[in-house]
Amino acid sequence: MEKAEISAHEVRVFRALGKDWKTAADVAAAAKVAGRTARLHCSRFVELGIADVERVFPGHRYRAAAVKTLKGREYMVRMRSAIEAFGI
Repeated sequence: MEKAEISAHEVRVFRALGKDWKTAADVAAAAKVAGRTARLHCSRFVELGIADVERVFPGHRYRAAAVKTLKGREYMVRMRSAIEAFGI
């Protein structure tokens, strides 16, 4: 089931991703959220196809990706609305 709303934390994590590979800890620090929160949202972004993951030890690395799926495109419409609403 899709979430109806996007949280401010989710927006900040998305904005913190960028094009360079980052660990969840780096994303968390940039987004000013807990590491667990960053990992959760990054994993969800990977599932939606709006982020890439590089599975390396000791922690995965993430970066924003070109949106490849319909689900991802639909999510990005909602994300853009949330970015505007939160002013982030």
